[in-house]
Amino acid sequence: MYFYWQDFTVDIYFRQYWIDPRLAFNSCGPNASLTVGADMLSRLWVPDTFFVNEKKAYFHDATTKNIFLRIKANGQIFVSIRLTLQAMCKMDLKDFPMDTQRCSIQVESYGYTTMDIEYYWGDKGLGFEESVEDLAQFSLIHHEKMRVVSGTSTGKYSRLYVWLELRRRMGYYLIQIYCPAILIVVISWVSFWLARESTPARVALGVTTVLTMTTLMSNTNASLPKVSYIKSIDIYLGVCYLMVFASLLEYAAVGYVSKHIKRQRKSQKQESKENEEPLNEAENGAKAPPSCNSTPSRSKPFASAEYGLQVMTENDSVRTHLVQQSPARGRNYPNYHSTDVSYDVNDIENGRAKKKKWRNRCWRPTMGPSDIDKYSRFAFPITFLLFNAIYWTVNLQMVKRAEWNSNTDN
Repeated sequence: MYFYWQDFTVDIYFRQYWIDPRLAFNSCGPNASLTVGADMLSRLWVPDTFFVNEKKAYFHDATTKNIFLRIKANGQIFVSIRLTLQAMCKMDLKDFPMDTQRCSIQVESYGYTTMDIEYYWGDKGLGFEESVEDLAQFSLIHHEKMRVVSGTSTGKYSRLYVWLELRRRMGYYLIQIYCPAILIVVISWVSFWLARESTPARVALGVTTVLTMTTLMSNTNASLPKVSYIKSIDIYLGVCYLMVFASLLEYAAVGYVSKHIKRQRKSQKQESKENEEPLNEAENGAKAPPSCNSTPSRSKPFASAEYGLQVMTENDSVRTHLVQQSPARGRNYPNYHSTDVSYDVNDIENGRAKKKKWRNRCWRPTMGPSDIDKYSRFAFPITFLLFNAIYWTVNLQMVKRAEWNSNTDN
């Protein structure tokens, strides 16, 4: 069975019985028969049987054509042909790789309607070899034969069905996909036990597990058809991918928290140092900085005739005086349109410092980098174990339900 191409291949012995009174002959007993070569088949009338869901088929001719023709005394003709058939099978892969597929082989007359030919299953019906019931990737758990009449635009035709119910074996996928995915997730947890200063080791481990998981997902989907729905294995591999990617993001969070704590400590050291400097200056008899109520000494004003702007510096303060210029004499004089704007340079610097201090203190981590690693050592394994418990419980219940439905049909 090739689920990428949505088909399956089967090697069958196709046997047909019909009665042609024109070929009856006298013999010593009613069970007497005559076996002739396959070349005689082209001289006889044979039903135009074909396989409705056939994609490709070929006959076997080693060492000779695998066809024999047997004619009984009452005119019954028995033809057996060995052929290999590749038939279409529409598969539902939502439960892959714990799915059960139902495929069919359909036999019908190509040109003769029910007015001319009707098909029936023989007494022996359908038989399988022991090797068919125990395939490499599938197990034949049930088969069913039926007869229907199909109607088309050219008439009604007799059709025979045989349904094959095949269950996929899980051994290959457990060894090649599920176990490697679990090991990759477990390896990604090793970074939680590494020192946070070991940046190259932790980053390399996280990136390697993410890329390995991506490769595993790509190789798995490469052998599957491009379907638009989510398969069961996609859910498992997707969660494993999220787990290894979350392990990589966990170290990014550890690095960010470490950097923020270092920045806070540096800011606190600077504040303590700035608070100690005025005390040292006061003890040494240094001149204290001017207060806000002290009258500063004025310096020479700087006049701008072009823009009518006068700026006067007063120690650490700056005063801006807007004046109106006389167009006739070019003299500057204040009037009721003049505006005084004054501000303190120290106030600006203090405001910036307060804004920076507020930005550093607006978010304080509730846990340190070591705490993040410590909690991750337990949170990640517990989450993954819970997911596995839910995933396997749900899927195994679906498998048991499919078995129960199959036994009920039998």
